[in-house]
Amino acid sequence: MRDRDYYLFTKPSLSALIDAVGRALQEEVDGLTNAVIQAAEEKELVRSLYEKYFLAVPTIREGDIEVEQSDTKIDVSHDTMRLFTSPGPHYIDGSKFTYHIPFDGDPDLLQYQPSRYTLMPPYAQVKESSLVIEVDVEDGRDVDPDSQMQGDLNRIQESISWAKEDVSHFNNGLEERIASTLKSRKEKIEKASNTLAGSKYKIRSNPGKPSTYPTTSIERKVSIEITSTSGPRPEPTLPEKQYEHILEIIKNTSRAIERSPKAYKSMNEENLRDIFLAQLNGHYKGNAAAEAFNAHGKTDILIRDQDRNVFIGECKIWDGDKVFSEAIGQLLGYTAWRDTKTALIIFNRNKNLSSVLAKIPDLVNAYPNFKRELQQVDETDFRFLLHHNDDKARELFMAVVVVELPE
Repeated sequence: MRDRDYYLFTKPSLSALIDAVGRALQEEVDGLTNAVIQAAEEKELVRSLYEKYFLAVPTIREGDIEVEQSDTKIDVSHDTMRLFTSPGPHYIDGSKFTYHIPFDGDPDLLQYQPSRYTLMPPYAQVKESSLVIEVDVEDGRDVDPDSQMQGDLNRIQESISWAKEDVSHFNNGLEERIASTLKSRKEKIEKASNTLAGSKYKIRSNPGKPSTYPTTSIERKVSIEITSTSGPRPEPTLPEKQYEHILEIIKNTSRAIERSPKAYKSMNEENLRDIFLAQLNGHYKGNAAAEAFNAHGKTDILIRDQDRNVFIGECKIWDGDKVFSEAIGQLLGYTAWRDTKTALIIFNRNKNLSSVLAKIPDLVNAYPNFKRELQQVDETDFRFLLHHNDDKARELFMAVVVVELPE
């Protein structure tokens, strides 16, 4: 008998979910502080919200389907074509063919019933970013398991197409909707600011940390790959695409800070670190496969899978060659043998940024763990390959992102 939990597209309903996402978007924009609205570049803020609220109905990657076979016992107790003289259960020998079907998109959207649906919903297990379909074949029977799997997959694809029809109107108008909502909010702020400026009374300041880009309850999940190692168990690692996305968030946050220097000029290292934590948490908090980004110690930024770090970052204010080299050592000191993805975020409060940027490759090259310099992404984004402290054969990636700050 099939497990009821594995029936897809049964939660009521996709249209209600779309309405809830629209309300969440409006509430998020309404909750943005004046500092965020005024300081952020509109295109980047629109893109940030668009990425969070876009409804990514899964797309099946049929070309990447994999299958495995194992022996099994098949329960035939409920087969009405068989006659049994005892209550059972009754089993016969057979083979289990397990199909792993990868997809791109949000797995949660496989659960909500679209406006068009069948009375017999499709059936499959959802495991992270894959569907799992099992086909049992009795020994001695001439049955093609591929054909049976394809029949189940066709029903899933049909429901996916209906779900995409339902969300297309929301997704197609999402960017314009966000831009319009932000425009209305900005006009309201400007009107209130003009009224305040016209007051005959002294305007009261509001000290404290400035707000940053918003976080949301609809968050991106972190992808964790499992790779084979020489150890007794497989090890989690961060895919290259995910690593680059994390670094892109760091760079976008850096640019936002550079565009509004007055808002950040009085911040210390820990406060600046919190800005980046807020951004990263906005994208990755709540992943079932990995914990959210958290502060560990004073300045760490990290993401963990169970008890292992898969990304480690360190924030430092530039204070000369020695402090920079010490920051590399501190970062490496946080990494275990299994850790391979790291980043240094360097805040420069000196006026001569070009001089700082020119020093970084030479300083990393001179560090004992240096192996080679990778292709530089842009003027303030460097990439290097180092080795672990206790194992020269074990490589790790280190990005260095430099942020310009006022004195």
